[in-house]
Amino acid sequence: MPAEDGGIGFAGICNTSIHLWSRKIDCKGVAGWVLLRMIDMDKLTLSGVPTGDMLLRSSVVSFAEDSHELFLESQAGVFMINLRSMQLRKLLQARGSAICPYTSFYTRGCDIVGIDDRAKQ
Repeated sequence: MPAEDGGIGFAGICNTSIHLWSRKIDCKGVAGWVLLRMIDMDKLTLSGVPTGDMLLRSSVVSFAEDSHELFLESQAGVFMINLRSMQLRKLLQARGSAICPYTSFYTRGCDIVGIDDRAKQ
């Protein structure tokens, strides 16, 4: 996943915190991981209700790069947290689901030459 500073990033969970790391190169040219941010999962709410034990024993299962959303799986199901707004949403009750986030878009364009010509005849 990309880091908040634009570099290579990594997300992991330790106890009840999400740790966001970034790959940095020091003044000697040695690369290492630097902790950028910690998110206390105990402080997250789901529709205004504290999550309590819902996120215990969570693991990171995926990341949506364009929307800055992290997908977590716990015993209570699959959750999505937006790393910018810190909003948490429960996506699935079931565990063991494959999460493959993707982004798609549609740009309305000009008519394709030739196809419309045949339709008018």
